[in-house]
This record gives sequence, structure tokens and C-alpha cells, in this order.
Amino acid sequence: MREHLLPVRPAPCPRVIVYGDPPGSEDTDDTVPVSSTASIDTRNVESRRIPSPGEYVPREFGPQVGRLASRDTRSKPSYADCWALEETEGSETVASYTTDRCSVRIGNCPDGETEYYAVPKEYAYDDRLNSLMMDLIGELRVRHRGSGGRLDRDSVMARARDILDGMSERLTDSIPEGTDPEDLTEDLCSVAYRHTVGAGIFEILLTDPHIEDVYVDAPCEENRIYVTLNSVDGLLNSHLRCRTNLIADRREISNLVNILKRESGLRFCHSSPVLETDFPDFDARATVVGYPMSPNGDAVAIRKRSSRPWTLTRLIANGTVSPRDAGLLSFLIDNRCTMLICGARGAGKSSLLSALLFEFPREQRILTVQDTQEL
Repeated sequence: MREHLLPVRPAPCPRVIVYGDPPGSEDTDDTVPVSSTASIDTRNVESRRIPSPGEYVPREFGPQVGRLASRDTRSKPSYADCWALEETEGSETVASYTTDRCSVRIGNCPDGETEYYAVPKEYAYDDRLNSLMMDLIGELRVRHRGSGGRLDRDSVMARARDILDGMSERLTDSIPEGTDPEDLTEDLCSVAYRHTVGAGIFEILLTDPHIEDVYVDAPCEENRIYVTLNSVDGLLNSHLRCRTNLIADRREISNLVNILKRESGLRFCHSSPVLETDFPDFDARATVVGYPMSPNGDAVAIRKRSSRPWTLTRLIANGTVSPRDAGLLSFLIDNRCTMLICGARGAGKSSLLSALLFEFPREQRILTVQDTQEL
């Protein structure tokens, strides 16, 4: 029940699937076997005939397909709307940890990028568990269409647990060795909520305590999700922006937009192409920019609010500013100097301004004018 996609770039030759060896051929180097369950994304392929099972690739095409398959394979469960890429070859792991929803490795790649490689729990399920999840999600949808009901997390998970009770025999047969049945049931119910009315892959990212920001550039299906990390042991610069191995489908972004519209009651359309609202489930602030301001599709930026206030002392400890620069800023505040704080998205403008507010004398009144409440 796992989908595989070999992303295709414009090329002078078609991408093909090869099954088995050519009849009567002893040289198997001419062909590259690919799983019969794999699917090929042919959006950028010219209208040429793709060989059917039983046909074989000429010698010059086999190595190209093999290189494509080994380098650019994407995979995801059938019920998910976000693709996971393989870890970049040659990546040097500098930190790793596990959250309630996924395992994470952070590595330095040969191209100079830092990569956040995440494997959500459901992406590691075997075919039996994925088949069970497909039936569970399908039954959840059928029951909701028939009788309605609340769509909050507790209600959906309770309904999923009730359905799993009726699948107890299948669930018992699907439990991996050494896995606690109660923990697996809880995970399955959580996954069912996440991929029906929940935030999908964004729930996994936003519940990672090391992630501060999540960015998706348009078009989403051609760009990786980017995150900003903080306070990760093993990283020289513990506050940095890095790419992930995740690529969201348009349906995943559309689902996120629907959640934000439903919870905020705000419009998001061609005449109102900017949606800025709180994301209370994750104590975050979300901004979505759509057409025509973003011609290639919806672009998303989500910023989690820090549980600890930013101060100059914390910025020094984090390596964001030097002690000398922090002292200069404090001196300028004491002398009521005018300041302009500017920078690119995710540069730390709000964090620095929040830290400077703590330098104001307590007897002074602070007046803020904010389009989006962040301070």
C-alpha cells in the first residue's frame, strides 16, 4: 500500500518501467528491474509510448532509469499527501533524535545544505499496517458522512478506536514483534486523525520542539518544505534554516488552508489572496499567500511562538549577537535612539525586537502597532 514516484524532469527520452529480463538474454545489465507497484510521474514526458510489462528497454535507456530510481525515489503511504525523499547520498549525520510522531536525522550534505531528514511513524509501516490504516480511514469517512459528529481530535480518535475494536483480529495479526498493542492502537488512531481532519505532515513538523518555522514555497509539488531549527545538540549554529526531505502535494496545502479558514472564519480567495491567522492547535501563527499574489500556487509560512521570551542574554548564548553588539543595542535604547529593524523572512526581526523591549525602563510606556500580533 506504499506509493512510489520517480519524479521526471524534461529529458530527450521517455521514462519506463522494466520487468524481469529479456527473453533468452543472459546479460541482465541491459535492464533495470523496478517494482511492479511503482508508479511513474509522466507530467513532463512528451507523448511517447511507454513499454508495457513484458517489453524491455534498449541498452542506452537502462542505466538512465537506474540512476533516476536510485537518486530521486519518493514514497508515501496511499492515504498521505506528502512525499518523502530518500536521504541525500553522502550526507554526514550531525544530530539525531525521536519525537512522538517521527524519527529525525540532521545532516550536512555534499552540496553544502543542511538537511532535516524525517521519517514519520506511518511512513515506516509495512503493507499489512498500511492496509489496515486505509480501511480505518475509509470507515471513518463513511461513518461521518452517514451520521456526522464532532471533528475534534478526541472525538475522531474515539471513533477510530471503536472501529479498531471491530478489526481486533486483523490488528493482532498486523502487530510487529516487540510492539505494545496499546501503544500501536494509540498511534493508529492518531495517524487516522492526522490524515483525515488533522494537519497532515504539518502536525508532525509543528510538534517537533526543535522547529521554530515551517516554509513552503510555490509551487509546493516542486519545492521541498524548509524549516528553521533551534537548540539542537550537535549543531555548531543551533539556529539555522534547512531543507527537509518532504514535498507536499497540493492536496496537503489545500487541507491546511481549509483548516485555517475553518478556525479563523476569514476569507481566502482571488480577491483576498492573503490569509494571516493564529494556528491555536500548535501555538503558532500562519500566513498563506495565494493567487494572484503567488501565481504558481499557495505559499505558506508558519511560525511557532517561543515558550521562552527572547532577551539579549539569550541571543548572546544562542550566537545570534555578540556581547559587544548586545551592549551597544542596550546603550542605544537607554539613550532613546531611533532604530529600524529589517531583514529577510525568518531572519529574527521579531525576536530581536522582543529582546530590545526588555531593555526599556519599566517607567516608560510601550505602544505597539502590529498588523499581526507577534510581540
